[in-house]
Amino acid sequence: MTMPELAGALADATGVQAHPDAIGRFLRKLGFTYKKSRWSQPSGGAHG
Repeated sequence: MTMPELAGALADATGVQAHPDAIGRFLRKLGFTYKKSRWSQPSGGAHG
């Protein structure tokens, strides 16, 4: 979910209008982060 989508869902659910940047700052302050994970090939030692 993107920040604009989250802002829209918040507005629909509660009627509270918040800018997506403000939501992002709030979530980062709470310790939530988003990092894109890179795909990596499984290691060779995990054969079953």
